[in-house]
Amino acid sequence: MLPTLAHRPHRVGRCPAMRRRLYLGTGVPLAVAGFGCALVSLALPWARYHVTGTAVANQPVASDGSVAVFGVGGGTWYLLAVLALAGLFAGAVLGGPRGRPVISVVASVGGLVTALLVAVLVRPAVGGVVAAGLAEVHVTMTPGPGTRFGLVAGPLLGIGAALVAAGRGDVNRKDRRLD
Repeated sequence: MLPTLAHRPHRVGRCPAMRRRLYLGTGVPLAVAGFGCALVSLALPWARYHVTGTAVANQPVASDGSVAVFGVGGGTWYLLAVLALAGLFAGAVLGGPRGRPVISVVASVGGLVTALLVAVLVRPAVGGVVAAGLAEVHVTMTPGPGTRFGLVAGPLLGIGAALVAAGRGDVNRKDRRLD
């Protein structure tokens, strides 16, 4: 109905359909980027180590190497956390209206817990190992590039899943009505 002097326009509230599109349009790319970062973090080394020292007859020893996520103690916990976040994203996309609020909260908190797990797993460390009389070896470990992607992957995937769960609200007849 067109507003005229006889028919005053009624006040229109916020458009829930627009808000849902905004949540979905933001959440899906965030979650896909988070899952991509998780895959890249699994491919790159999580720790780099540098070994220096002296061996038998004062021969110098120097070696460098890298460790993948599965070589780091507790690395499988990271993989399980990422898989759980991916499952929560699937639940946000395919789940029913009852589970979406729970998925929204659990996914956002789970993303931050995953980032905390990555921060705890790989910390810079300096250690010394002394073998009496045979060798003296010093090992220095630094975080690798996989940890940077791992730190970003959890929050992106968790917040993306939470936004998708919030954006998939119920569409009731009131929202579809065109006045």
